[in-house]
Formats: sequence, structure tokens, C-alpha cells
Amino acid sequence: MNLRQRSTGFTLIELMIVLLIAGLLAVLTVTAVSGYMRRGSNLNVVADVQALVRLVPMQAKKNLCAAHLYIDTKSQRLEAWVCGIRQRQLAVEPPYSIQLTDHSLKNDAELSDVNIIWYTPRTGGASATLSVYEGATQIQSIDLSAVTSYHAAR
Repeated sequence: MNLRQRSTGFTLIELMIVLLIAGLLAVLTVTAVSGYMRRGSNLNVVADVQALVRLVPMQAKKNLCAAHLYIDTKSQRLEAWVCGIRQRQLAVEPPYSIQLTDHSLKNDAELSDVNIIWYTPRTGGASATLSVYEGATQIQSIDLSAVTSYHAAR
């Protein structure tokens, strides 16, 4: 008869290795999920800005009246006005921001000192870009060729 009995449990080393692997998998999962959540948040902001920009020329054609895109770069606000009535508004909140660039000016000047800009749908005119930033990183650039002429108030 064998006097020694074999233990049927796990050793401390085996348990530590399993916990280490589980911890590494948890860290990888959390970082991947947070990255997807941030990209989803970026897409929401960009989609909201794009929808507002597209609303202006579409409503002008549909209602056969004046439609304007109001861009306030200082307070980070966008508004769509159709037939003298504000249809939609969007406040861009930190860490996101908007910046307007006029390509007809020398060196593609950024219009950061402009307080109010009304973009009105017309044929021809200046081309400009509305950029959406997360911090210092540009995440989207929207061409405003459909809403070409503008009036700026400083």
C-alpha cells in the first residue's frame, strides 16, 4: 500500500498564473471598450454637425425661402435658420470644438476671431471648411461648398 496520497487541488503557482492571465484580459478588454466608446462619441458629434450643415441647403430648396447657417466660433454654436425661424441648434461642448477656415483668404486663414457667420446658399462664391476638433486633433472636415457666400460680424 502506498502511504502517500496525492493532493487533488491546484498549487499556489497555478492559481497565480490563472489570476495574472485573467487580469491581463480584463485590462485589454477595458482599453478596447473605452477606445470604441470614444470613437462612437466622435461620430455622434461629427454626425450632428454634418446633419445641421446639410439641413440648410436642403430646407432652402424645399421651402423656397431663405435658409442660413449661423456659426458662432467663439461660443462654439451652430444654428440652422429657415424662413426666419430657427429650426435646429447645436452647442459643441468640450473636448470638441469647431473651426471655420476660409480658403479664399491668403494662407487659408482660420476665422477664430469671427463671432457670427451667416452662410447663405448661393451659386459660386468663396469656399470654406468647417472642421471639428477633439482637443488639438482634427477629427472631421466638412466642405461648405453648398453654402458658399457668407457675412461675418466681428
